[in-house]
Amino acid sequence: MLKEKKLIPEKLEHDDKIADELEPVNLHEFITAIFTQIENENRSEELSRYKKWAKNRAFYRGNQRGFWDNKKNSWVTIDLDSLPPSDASLLVINNQFRPQVKTLAKEFSRSLTRIRANPKSDSQEAIMASRFSDALIKHYQHKLLKESQRQLEAKYMLLCGNSFRYIYYDKSIKSAKVNVPVKGKINLPSYEANLCVDCGAEAEEYGEGKCPYCDGTLERIEVEGKEIEGRIGYESINAGDLVCEIVDPVEIKVWSGASCLEDSPYIRRKRLVKGNFIKNTYPFFKLPKDAKFSETAVNQWQFFDTSNKSGVSFSDSDLYEYDQLWLEPSFYKGKKLLEDVKFKRIENGEWVDITLDKDTPIEKVFPDGIYVCRVGQDILTYYNESKDKCWIHLPFDINVDGFWADGLEDSIMNQQIINEYTSLSVENVLYNASPKLVLNPHLINPASVTGKPKDAILMSDNARKDAPKDAIFQLQGMSLTQEVMMGIESSKRDMREQTGALLAFNGQGDPNISTATGMSIARDSALALVATPLAIRAEKDLDMAWKILRFVKENWYDNKYRFLLGKFNESEAIAFKRSKIEEEVNLYIEPYSWMPQTNFEKLENLAAYLTAFGLPLGFLNPQIPDVVRTYASQLYNVPLDFDDLYPDERI
Repeated sequence: MLKEKKLIPEKLEHDDKIADELEPVNLHEFITAIFTQIENENRSEELSRYKKWAKNRAFYRGNQRGFWDNKKNSWVTIDLDSLPPSDASLLVINNQFRPQVKTLAKEFSRSLTRIRANPKSDSQEAIMASRFSDALIKHYQHKLLKESQRQLEAKYMLLCGNSFRYIYYDKSIKSAKVNVPVKGKINLPSYEANLCVDCGAEAEEYGEGKCPYCDGTLERIEVEGKEIEGRIGYESINAGDLVCEIVDPVEIKVWSGASCLEDSPYIRRKRLVKGNFIKNTYPFFKLPKDAKFSETAVNQWQFFDTSNKSGVSFSDSDLYEYDQLWLEPSFYKGKKLLEDVKFKRIENGEWVDITLDKDTPIEKVFPDGIYVCRVGQDILTYYNESKDKCWIHLPFDINVDGFWADGLEDSIMNQQIINEYTSLSVENVLYNASPKLVLNPHLINPASVTGKPKDAILMSDNARKDAPKDAIFQLQGMSLTQEVMMGIESSKRDMREQTGALLAFNGQGDPNISTATGMSIARDSALALVATPLAIRAEKDLDMAWKILRFVKENWYDNKYRFLLGKFNESEAIAFKRSKIEEEVNLYIEPYSWMPQTNFEKLENLAAYLTAFGLPLGFLNPQIPDVVRTYASQLYNVPLDFDDLYPDERI
């Protein structure tokens, strides 16, 4: 029989090996060039977004009489107080935009996504890990997103069309004290042991003088003492905790061709910060005396500056341009270090010196991606970190043309129309408040007519006794056409339909609706207009839940989360620690749990749930199967965790 030939040789000859050709680069210069490239990328599109967002935010504050200055690249507001009363009366503002934004922000804040964890298999480990995951998500979901943050996020989405969450683990935040082992040198004393001369195995007893593993000969030998690395005690440290920042979209830049955050090969966050922030965060860095600012930083400062100053001055401001950048490995694939690179980074809460050797492939040091930050042009530190690890993008609506979504800017034009109509009405009222008088100078002395009720009017010398009735005539005031008031109401109605802030959200029903059922239908119709952005945010809440679980596993402390165990045993925490979350646990959103409800609606749903079909306790009746009970709780949107009702089963 012929021997089969192997298609793939076991080992290549030395001459046949293909060596990867890596391009040597200076890491600092390479990263600085990428910063510059991103800085200059598609500036016109970035400024057009600034223009739209600045106008929306100015209209929300009530600064609706103004214009976009192309030289300053900022919204300039007209100071109405500096105008004479006659001119200011023609520029009245009737701000309908702000209450409508607040109405929708209220619904966004009221929407609370319920995320549940269930096991992917029937193994006890997966079941216990999913229960502990459920407890972790419930704990952190409300802790990380407080009410003020939820409202801020909603207003970013409504006024700018986008918002960002930056979630990370900060070990400097005061949290629970935990005990961690301290490593050190341990001296092991010498001892006598029964060793096999054939296999070297150690036996507890001589027995018949045979090794229990290989039947070899056992001998009594003295083993010398030695020094090993081991645990010498415990140290109490601060465990730190998770942090979630709601980030202004003005600070963020992504690739202009990306359709979602995952498509962009980079994420850049730029801020102007005080010098104390840099000193506290990077104590080893010496702040430059004369800080220079890029054009993007100047534009950003002008965006936030509402003083309408003609120029921008950073002198004596103690401000510094702070850049954070996350890059995908595709940026530096095929590159290696031209020379040794030295920098500092935090390890175990302390800044340590790091040296990367010359000729090291950059992708080997940063396999997941590079996180780099700088102040001005000075690079401070590098980390191996994926750009998708900490960031979540929340669009108000899905934009098919690109990454950046739209907010409520469609309603701005109607707000301007309402202002013009209102100004016209106010001007008309002021005119009609003092109608013109026609005097007969032969009968009335014009100098004596002051318009004040208490003043007497002198008649001329040649006036007859019956002359007063023919001496003064008051002109009829001019009235506006009916279209003006109809136009105001029509524009208000159009604004509500464009924003989605219908009257049903404010408890104001249609005058033609008089029944409770009709009002409920009107509210459901109003909710339909904001259902899609709320569903998108619920999807992002699910992404955040996954990040919470990954960060907790990455920064795990055995005795930190004991309070989450409650009446259940500690084996659930151990199962979570040992599990592979993505393989054993499935996270899902309870259907329509993110739809906002009023207290009255919650009471109605709970009452209907507990009285269903006339059964005692309704769906809580023990005869109702668990599957039906769970489905009914989702159908009635009742936030009850029935798993908590059976602690004995879990134990």
